[in-house]
Amino acid sequence: MPADKTMYDFDIPVDRSKINSIKWGTRDVKQEGLIPLSVADMDFAVDESILGAMRNRIGHPVFGYEFPPADLNDAFCAWQSRRHGFTVQQESIVHLPGVVNGLAMSILTFSKPGDGVVIQPPVYPPFFGVVSNNARKLLLNPLQYHVESRTWSMDFGGLEKIFADEQPAMMLLCNPHNPVGRVWRPDELKVLAELCRRYDVILISDDIHSDFILENHSYTPLIEAVNHATQGCIQILSPAKTFNIPGLGMAFALVPDPEHKHALLKCVKRLGLSRQNTMARTAVLAAYEHGEEWFKEVKAYIEKNHQFFNEQMDNLLPWARVSKAEGSFLAWIDFRESGLSHPEIAYAIRHQAKLLLFDGLSFGEEGRFFFRLNLACPRTLLREGAVNLVRALTVAKKQGPSPVSLENVVDKRCCG
Repeated sequence: MPADKTMYDFDIPVDRSKINSIKWGTRDVKQEGLIPLSVADMDFAVDESILGAMRNRIGHPVFGYEFPPADLNDAFCAWQSRRHGFTVQQESIVHLPGVVNGLAMSILTFSKPGDGVVIQPPVYPPFFGVVSNNARKLLLNPLQYHVESRTWSMDFGGLEKIFADEQPAMMLLCNPHNPVGRVWRPDELKVLAELCRRYDVILISDDIHSDFILENHSYTPLIEAVNHATQGCIQILSPAKTFNIPGLGMAFALVPDPEHKHALLKCVKRLGLSRQNTMARTAVLAAYEHGEEWFKEVKAYIEKNHQFFNEQMDNLLPWARVSKAEGSFLAWIDFRESGLSHPEIAYAIRHQAKLLLFDGLSFGEEGRFFFRLNLACPRTLLREGAVNLVRALTVAKKQGPSPVSLENVVDKRCCG
């Protein structure tokens, strides 16, 4: 059952340094004394309803082979209906071990080695990897950056040229887009889907951040927006970001076309990935059934973090442009007006501000001069990070260019 609101104190820090946290447990973070606002998981304790369900399951001494809980899909569908007014057709659901796994399996299923796959940088780094690691041809359709308005849009003209010239098999979409924070409107999704239909391109949408839609914005699921063209569309959703359980691993693919669903299921089985972890299923069911009040509170807290950080940048570092986020708990910051090179900015952030942010070059060449900052942390930590960032970049900008090697400071490792 939902916990009382007084239990949700997101200002309380959670020590993650003594577990195998990719964000907090690395040697670099510990030895250099860095504040990691990097990996896209939350620094908040998960809802007690999830922990309680897991403790209850651990109370049974046997962990044998199990089938999924009968009401797991019901709980997932009910969540989509409550949060987004989206009616999921249960017969379209395919269980996956994770979103990136789903992207990779979709590529294996619906393309062959040498086929082109389109992505839209700057974009979540695994998009590059799932294409190149599976011997497909990476085709780039960069998003268009509107500097003055701090917004981003799709280049449909450039996309159609790629479709016509390269004849790709697939395209990977990110909605909300990581890292720029766009939540694609229905009209944009319809134009995109129509282009894919016209050129026979299968469209796969990673919607892992879809529950984190900021105030005055709304999320439209791809399947709902393009109902007339769903044969070539697959949408992948997950509770991982929503409930801060990415380490457990589970996702739901929505595959409206029966032949495509059969093909994807065949790939899942061929790779031996059709049985999800017992604890993951336990946590996901509890989250969807009992975690909504916790989620509402954490989302409201993160929205205030968005507001706080934007105000800090606008007031104290006005030449640094934070892209106008419509969704996710990430800030995408443009430091080009510093007059510094990208390595100089990276050096100042890491060695003077003592922050570990995600380097924009991890997201493609379009991320040059940008860095991604995770806002899903206690506000005291965010405040300290913002103060350090402002101080370090103010000093670095005043001092001007200095010789710094790109190889020595740019860290392209990414998770989340």
